[in-house]
Amino acid sequence: MRRLPSVLALVLGTALPFLPPLSATTIQHFSPAELISGADLIVEGECLDTKPVWIQGTLVTSATFQVSARLKGNPPSQISIVLPGGIDLNRTIPVQVTFAGIPMLAPEEEMLLFLVPYSPIAGSYTILGMAQGKYSITEDVLSGLLARSNSTGMSLATSGAGKAPGSIHEVTLEQLRRQIATLLAEEEPSAASLSN
Repeated sequence: MRRLPSVLALVLGTALPFLPPLSATTIQHFSPAELISGADLIVEGECLDTKPVWIQGTLVTSATFQVSARLKGNPPSQISIVLPGGIDLNRTIPVQVTFAGIPMLAPEEEMLLFLVPYSPIAGSYTILGMAQGKYSITEDVLSGLLARSNSTGMSLATSGAGKAPGSIHEVTLEQLRRQIATLLAEEEPSAASLSN
C-alpha cells in the first residue's frame, strides 16, 4: 500500500507534461489604441533564440530579440523578452507548461511587438495583451508585408460586462506602422500640455 503514492507520482509526473493546455483563461481585450498607448516599447525585429528559465520555481521562456525598428521607446539593439511557460528538456522528466493566450516566439521569426517591462528580471520585457500584442510579419506576393495578430482560442473581457472570442487581425505592415505613428503623434500634444 505504501508503493501507491510513489507509483501515482511517477504516472502523474510522466503524463502531466503532455496534457493539453487549459482554455478557461479570460484576458483583458486591448484595442489597437490601448496597445499603442499602454506599451512602453513598440518594436519590429527578429527572434534570435529562446531558452527555458526557472524563476522561483516557475518556468518561463526567455527570448533574445534583435530590434530592427523602434516605433516607440528607445531600446538597445537586442532585448530580452520573457513569456510564461515553456519547455525544459534538460530535466530528468522533461517539463512543458502552457497557458492559453501566450504567443509563441520562434527563432528567425519576424514580428512587431507591443512590450511592457517584466519586473522579475531587470531590463527584460513581456508582451502586452499576450497574443494580442504580437504581430507576425510575413510577405504576401500581392499585398507585400503583412502583420498578423492571432488571439483565436482566447476569451477576451470587453469594457462592458461581456466577453468576446479572440480573433485573427491582419493588416499590411505599412498600415499598422501608420496607425501607430498617428496615435503616438496624437498623444504627444496631451503629454506636452501636462508638463506645462
